[in-house]
Amino acid sequence: MSPYSEKLRLALGIYHRKWLSFAVPAQPPRPFLRGLIGGYRRIPVLQLGAHFFCDSRLAIIALEEESAALGVVAPEDQSLCRTAEEEIFFAVMAAAPTRRVVRYLLKNVGLMGLPRFLKDRASMMTNATVTLPSRTDARDQIARFGAELGARLKTQAFLSGSKVGLIDLCCYHPLWMGANLDRALVATLPECVSRWMTTVKQFGHGTSSEASESTVMSAIARDNKEDNGLRIDAMPFEPYQSVEVGPSDYGRDISTGQLVKIDSLEIVIRRSLDTGGYVYLHFPCQGFEVSAA
Repeated sequence: MSPYSEKLRLALGIYHRKWLSFAVPAQPPRPFLRGLIGGYRRIPVLQLGAHFFCDSRLAIIALEEESAALGVVAPEDQSLCRTAEEEIFFAVMAAAPTRRVVRYLLKNVGLMGLPRFLKDRASMMTNATVTLPSRTDARDQIARFGAELGARLKTQAFLSGSKVGLIDLCCYHPLWMGANLDRALVATLPECVSRWMTTVKQFGHGTSSEASESTVMSAIARDNKEDNGLRIDAMPFEPYQSVEVGPSDYGRDISTGQLVKIDSLEIVIRRSLDTGGYVYLHFPCQGFEVSAA
């Protein structure tokens, strides 16, 4: 159900990647995943060997190839991406009628899972720094967002121009979630926006097959190398200092480990496994906090 997972799946489709999918429950507990990455509870997480990317944008950058540079958002487009992922993401949840949300959740988590899911999502908003808008305000936000997208898409195939880019995925995935919750939320968007959504959807998800716990652990073991190229670019932190990292907005669960990199893009911590060896967790600097443990 995760819109951010859909964003990353589409990137894998655009890259024509073959990939392994390890399914987890819609809400914690996820004991195997928690044993690897600690308290961080958002989905998706991308594994590349011993490295786990706990953010969809960092994950897309990590997957980049010369033939498809999705990871870069032009400075003039940063504001639109923030609107999509910080405003419209919550607006579609607030705008959908309760009965349609419940119907969607029943379909995906079942009758027994519904109370647990709702309780979990309520706990995610504990100490959150964001609030859901009213239904009226949410619908107005979606309408304004659709108009802004429409102004661009009248004259070009994608928000990024003639080729699909990261800005397209950032703006698409909250509308994808809105369409799943209540088709009426996107039915009034400009026609060019609807065509663009259809085009983005057609990129698909690449080719996936099911992974197992042993598959995950084997990939870690094969990539358990020294911390080559990792560095600390921010005071007052020191290499291998014990730190806590977590989101600053909602779902503020933390992961702990040794700091091995911090720069303008990402925070990387190293965690020891009970089985020996290490995993490396990558978090974005934007929207996350790091502090001494």
